[in-house]
Amino acid sequence: GGRLNLYEKAVDSAAPERELLATPDNKIPSALSPDGKWLLFTQSTSRGFDVYMLSRGPGTREVKPLVNAPASPEGQAVVSPDGKWVAYTSAESGRIQVYLRSFPDGGTQRKAGEQLGAEPRWSRKGELFLRGNYATGRTSLFSVSLGKDGAMGKPADEPDTPLTVVVNWKAPID
Repeated sequence: GGRLNLYEKAVDSAAPERELLATPDNKIPSALSPDGKWLLFTQSTSRGFDVYMLSRGPGTREVKPLVNAPASPEGQAVVSPDGKWVAYTSAESGRIQVYLRSFPDGGTQRKAGEQLGAEPRWSRKGELFLRGNYATGRTSLFSVSLGKDGAMGKPADEPDTPLTVVVNWKAPID
């Protein structure tokens, strides 16, 4: 098989896709920053999986590493709605957990709690959700509130209110 590279294509156009990045390593896109300036992707390397950022400005295709801890796979990166944080998974502690990193500078890093976790997702209001705690033998949904300064509240384990899943809903949900 061929390599997984990054392309873009307008959904409302018959124009062919446009190559964004082609390298010998496989790449999996994971998120676009709210301002559209950065595409986050996971790239397989000789060391494992790392998270990179690809600039999307006119005439530039700068690639920068965002998370590349030695001997630790990272991935599933998603950008917060305000564009200030990235949540991602990493095994740098020896077990897969969700971390936060300031964005786009990547300078500040925080663990999103002590529970094991994966598949981070942001609500429109900036609350972080993750699936995890495999140590108990069951999958749980956790939520973590994030203050404006990046301070995290204690993860809410097994919320008191039930989670309602809506399928095939046609009206907007706020």
